[in-house]
Amino acid sequence: MFPEFTKWSIPLIIIFLWGTGFFIAFLIRYFREKQLRDLILASIIGIHTYHRINYTVGFMAWYDTYQQTKIDYFLLDLTLLFAPLIYFYVRSVTQVSFAFKRKHIWHFVPVIIYVIFRCFIFIYDVQQDGFDNVQNGTIFQFVEMGAISFILQILNNISTIVYLILAFMVYASYAQITEKLFGQKYKSELFWIRNFLLIFATLFVLQLILAQIDNNITSLHYTDFWWGHMAAALTLIYLGIYGYRVDLSTLSSLNFDIDSSTDNAHLTEAAIPKLSNEQLLSLDQLKMYMVENEAFRNADLKLGELASKLKLHPNELSFLINKGCGLNFNDYINEQRVDWIKQKINQGAAAQYTLLSLAYDAGFNSKATFNRTFKKWTNMSPSEYLRSKAV
Repeated sequence: MFPEFTKWSIPLIIIFLWGTGFFIAFLIRYFREKQLRDLILASIIGIHTYHRINYTVGFMAWYDTYQQTKIDYFLLDLTLLFAPLIYFYVRSVTQVSFAFKRKHIWHFVPVIIYVIFRCFIFIYDVQQDGFDNVQNGTIFQFVEMGAISFILQILNNISTIVYLILAFMVYASYAQITEKLFGQKYKSELFWIRNFLLIFATLFVLQLILAQIDNNITSLHYTDFWWGHMAAALTLIYLGIYGYRVDLSTLSSLNFDIDSSTDNAHLTEAAIPKLSNEQLLSLDQLKMYMVENEAFRNADLKLGELASKLKLHPNELSFLINKGCGLNFNDYINEQRVDWIKQKINQGAAAQYTLLSLAYDAGFNSKATFNRTFKKWTNMSPSEYLRSKAV
């Protein structure tokens, strides 16, 4: 008699309650912080939990106790909604400006059609004679559980494969540029996105394997499928704990505009429209450090050395100089050296020191480099600049 608490049902019940709890927790955080990624993740966890209902109540003896139950009409396979949400969650994390737009409704048209069709089946079956005495009506039993179920499974597989590929493409592009610019600084956040995708890819493959065994090798008992549902249920523990704990706010503020509808396989730094507030602060620290310490006067100054002083990854420092100053590292340092020499000339230092001695003092290591660089930044040779100040 329902409910039966056995070794089969208890683990599923516990994890079902766990998933429901985190579904509510993410919804609460969404309404509090208004982050779209929380709403999408709440939906994913909610559907993932909802998909476990039929097996959970089944192992609790629901179908044995209520043999005329109509619960099957309300247990929809929402994979056609689930798969796009996985993709859009990755978009919401990696694209700070992401928001649902009218064009995105096309991604959900298949599941809308399916839900409408299921409503039609219920409305039709409930009006047939003898409906109260059976578990499933005529249309559900012979159409929904027959040809429609087969077609739906094919569509689900295609949808899952397509959206997982799209999601992995977005993640790969984002991880590539993030690691290039910031090294391992955002390792934890990228680790979460990668594992999030691997979880659903693994569950999908496991589902395919079980289906192939059942259809082509040997018929599986319903308890054999328990292991697949248990594996899926266990992922709710990781999704709930890690998904709630990981802080994605800093990662999202990087303003990477990654969209799989464009060619992002070779995304470059030019694709980033502006610096985040954190990056602007680091840029200000760089400029202050250069003014106070005159680090450019070190002729052997290297990018890694300067980055270490500022507690930045070398790629991040390179990015800051490129985006914040419009220069590469060498040009930035040489510009600082030229400005320092110009300042000394304007202060009358050329009366006591030669231009070449000022150049070496500024950090240049050869006369040729000094002359070429000075002219590049002033459109005048050092001697021409000196004469212009003497007039």
